[in-house]
Amino acid sequence: MNKHPLTVLHIIAGFALEGPLGGIERFGIQLAQAFDRSRVRPIVCGLWHFGTDYEQEWVTHLQRQGISAFIAAHWQAEHPYRAFQQAVCGMITRNRRADIIHSHYEFGDIAAMLIKHTWGAKYIIRTVHNEREWPKRPLRRWLLTHGLWVVLFDHELGVSRQVVANLNARPLARLFRKRAKVAYNGIDFSRFEQSPYTRQDIERMWEIPSSSPLLISVGRLTEQKGYNVLLEAMQHVVRTRRDVHLLLIGTGPLEGALYTQAKRLGISRHVHLVGVRRDVERLLPLADVFVSSSLWEGLATAILEACAAKVPVVATRVSGTTEVIASDEMGVLVPPGQPKPLSEAILYLLEHQTEARRMAERAYKHARAHFSIEAIARQYEAVYFELWSRRGKRRI
Repeated sequence: MNKHPLTVLHIIAGFALEGPLGGIERFGIQLAQAFDRSRVRPIVCGLWHFGTDYEQEWVTHLQRQGISAFIAAHWQAEHPYRAFQQAVCGMITRNRRADIIHSHYEFGDIAAMLIKHTWGAKYIIRTVHNEREWPKRPLRRWLLTHGLWVVLFDHELGVSRQVVANLNARPLARLFRKRAKVAYNGIDFSRFEQSPYTRQDIERMWEIPSSSPLLISVGRLTEQKGYNVLLEAMQHVVRTRRDVHLLLIGTGPLEGALYTQAKRLGISRHVHLVGVRRDVERLLPLADVFVSSSLWEGLATAILEACAAKVPVVATRVSGTTEVIASDEMGVLVPPGQPKPLSEAILYLLEHQTEARRMAERAYKHARAHFSIEAIARQYEAVYFELWSRRGKRRI
């Protein structure tokens, strides 16, 4: 047994949780908060500052809890490679020490490799949070995910069984007998235990009648989330139910295109793109249905949050989601990229509210049993100490 806690540096993209970042970064922070400090001493590094008002608040909040946290550099959208170089330099000049470096982000993987010796780390680990790494950079995917990372990382974790299956199917992984393991995302269920908001608050903020059925979706406005498909589905929904409204929480590069699409489809009065919100846990319990239209995923934190808020879920049948909504009794899953089945599932839950509530209750119990941040923290601790115990032996 290790006499002293292991110091583990966790690398996330940054602390702009409410936008432009999101679930992965929140998970990294909550994981650090949930560790048993007698076993693991966490350090949280956000690679970049994205210029929002609340990023430093998160750093200060962690520091007040006794968790070392810092931001390495400023994000530069026009010069991403320069921003990455500055982030790595910022981490190196910290002159800190860590037993293990753990990355939760693609650029963080590169940074972990570059700073390993500077930080005196014995091991580097990465958690893969998405089924498709480097989706727009296939050369990087083959060079890094399928090549260098198999050899250079001491251990790899995936947030769903499908992610892990993809990692273990890589030719080099089979050749070197490197086996990734499942380590789910988790959430703090206490955030969703009660909401001071009412439907009247929704009406006041966005002029959505308190009697109208309310759909909510939360996520980055990117291709991955399939929001163009969701808007097409909303057109079908509104033709049947003129009173339905969709609250789309998040920001991203497709925001303008989605505004334009909603107008073109004639549903702009029913679709509310509300941008960054810091009160998602207060808004979610007021939804009649949570909708996830993702084309691919790792394990969507937003769906876990919907389950924690006991909101009925309609989601696409993609990696990770099938492990949260593990049966037809917990929610409705539809094929990705198809508006009609998505709209039919939404209408079904709106028209069968008793059954929808039963689904939500079952999904809540399943999520509480398998995806609480406390249970996931214990799993990560076990991974660290298993790895640490094998010093000088064959790498896992």
